[in-house]
Amino acid sequence: MAKRLFYLFVALVWILAAALGLEVYARLELKSAAARAQAWGEPQVEAAFARDAEIIEATAAEAPRPPEALRRDLHSRAEYQDASPADRDALADARQEVLLLCDASGALLTRHGQGQGDLARFCERFQTDGNTIEAFGAAYAEDARRGVNAAAQGSTEPPREYSYDLDGAPYVCEVSIEPWQGGGAPVAIYIRNSMWRDLWKRFRENMYGNNFYDRWPNSEFWTNSHGYRDDEVVVPKPEGAFRILCVGGSTTVEGPRNDLTYPNMLERILKEALPGREIEVVNCGVYTMDTGRELEQFPRYLELEPDLIVVYNFINDLAAVLPGRMASDGSWRKQLRQSVFVLRYLPALTAPAGDDLDALFDETVLGNLQAMVRQGRDAGVQVALCSFAYPTVVRESRVAADFMLAHSQRLWGWSIDTRLYAEIADRFNARLQAWCDAEVVPFAPVADRVTGGLEAFTDICHMHLGAMEAKATAIRDTVLPLIPDKGVQ
Repeated sequence: MAKRLFYLFVALVWILAAALGLEVYARLELKSAAARAQAWGEPQVEAAFARDAEIIEATAAEAPRPPEALRRDLHSRAEYQDASPADRDALADARQEVLLLCDASGALLTRHGQGQGDLARFCERFQTDGNTIEAFGAAYAEDARRGVNAAAQGSTEPPREYSYDLDGAPYVCEVSIEPWQGGGAPVAIYIRNSMWRDLWKRFRENMYGNNFYDRWPNSEFWTNSHGYRDDEVVVPKPEGAFRILCVGGSTTVEGPRNDLTYPNMLERILKEALPGREIEVVNCGVYTMDTGRELEQFPRYLELEPDLIVVYNFINDLAAVLPGRMASDGSWRKQLRQSVFVLRYLPALTAPAGDDLDALFDETVLGNLQAMVRQGRDAGVQVALCSFAYPTVVRESRVAADFMLAHSQRLWGWSIDTRLYAEIADRFNARLQAWCDAEVVPFAPVADRVTGGLEAFTDICHMHLGAMEAKATAIRDTVLPLIPDKGVQ
């Protein structure tokens, strides 16, 4: 008996030693894998964005322009540094922002620019005898303090979005806290109207930004009077027009210009397929939107009198609920997720069980999509649903999976392996298609038609321009049979 216990003890020691060795190996290998992935991916990224730049330049002359009242060429903030106080005031007004110069504690030393409308009313709280951190209010004081401390030490952080109730309505401002190089103060705080009317739900109406995307040169972004990234939408709808709304998150709204988004591409190729037919496609995409908030906004979509609504979303729902569900998991999987070796080499062991995933889909994205279909039918509006595309290269290449994992962590902060993400997306797409087939709901197989690697995808879900065109074409093939012939001249 004693001998058996001894052998059992020795075996356990060897098992623990082997497990520890594998874990150490995985952690060391992960560091070198990250470097290999970056070296592998970066040239492809540069080449893909160079192809985008060629398309942007080739189509610039014919690109639609924003309304003259919106268009403006923003002077650089660098011009503040050597300007006189009066010129700083003028520059702030031209940029439609307010500049606050502060000391390292946040005490306001100088203010430049008055702002207009909501911005002016909001900035009344910043007085030269007060502290800017406290003026941001309790909800944002700690975050503002971190930004001021970082700027005082020479660091620049991404802009912040702070949401308030202003005169009984939501007001969102964009706050940039940066080191100040102009002398007299260590910290500059720039405040301007945010792109958001209602944070994470609705863009501000008639807003404009140029050089909006870092990686897309000469990019522009503007919204219409309804707060959507598209041309003006007339209500009541013109007689004979067939109006399509494209609903989704950043994977719908994305593009270097309004005309270089997938909804605008879809409008162009539908008109080419049906010459003489009056067709409108409206980009109703909003950054960060998940299907739950889209369901909340559905009455607003119906106000635009659409004939068809196309919904393309999945990633934002998954990013919102999957990490939390995995963190609260009381099963053995939660313990396995602590291991880098398991996450890297046996990722399927860390995922929720298939039935759990199906239940998660039913509670969130699928349930919301189904509710939108029902509301659309009640209003006499068809709703078409799409499978969700991802870079299929992650299923085939370890180095590609590593590269995409690094980018997904920067975007969403999650750590599930990108191969596991691909399996989850496949499961969702199959479940969505089965439901659409059973309920006779138009279904666009985007995931089958848009595949590839870094030449098509900028990360695990966003696309380069060529892939956006392929996505629009896939949706076109589903939409065309739904457009009646009436109205053809």
